[in-house]
Parts: sequence; C-alpha cells; structure tokens
Amino acid sequence: MIPVIPVSVWPGPDRDDGLGPDLLASNADRDVAEFRGELRAQTDLINITRLDMGELRNDMGDLRTDMGDLRTEVGDLRTEMVGRFDQLHGGMETLRELIQTLIDRDQA
Repeated sequence: MIPVIPVSVWPGPDRDDGLGPDLLASNADRDVAEFRGELRAQTDLINITRLDMGELRNDMGDLRTDMGDLRTEVGDLRTEMVGRFDQLHGGMETLRELIQTLIDRDQA
C-alpha cells in the first residue's frame, strides 16, 4: 500500500525546511522494502511450485513404470488364457470323439 503524504508536508515555494525531500525519500525506501517483500514472497511461491512440479514429474515416471508392469501382466494373462482355452478345446474334442464313438457303436 502506498502511503498518502499530507499536502501540508509537500515541498513548495513557501517550504524551505527540506522536510519534503526527506519524507519522499523515506517513503520511497518504504515502498522499495514492500516491493522486496512481495518479490521475496513471489520467489518463494515459484520455488515451491518448482518443487511440486519435480514431485509430479517423479510420480508420472512411477505411473509409467506401473503401466508398463500392468501391460506385461495382462500380456502374460492373455498368453495363459489362450493356452488354457487350447487345452479346453482339446479336451472338448476328445469328449466329442468319445461321444461319437458311443453313438456309432449303438447304431451298429
């Protein structure tokens, strides 16, 4: 917040005590100090955001690794299921042949 300087202390043609320039200089110092404080706060916020982004980057790397692991597991499960279905198909073919043998024997 910029302080308001009362008109009574403004330098003017009838004021020759030098109070005006000193007051302006002190207010300028205060303004610079406030600006530095705000700049420091913004810098801190940027640094915190940078750290958060680093953590998020690491988390994304972990998620990519997890997705790769899941992809491998799903592929392995698919391979296992195909093998089991092939076994099931072979067993069903054997049952069909046995049933057909019984049907042929009864018809003979």
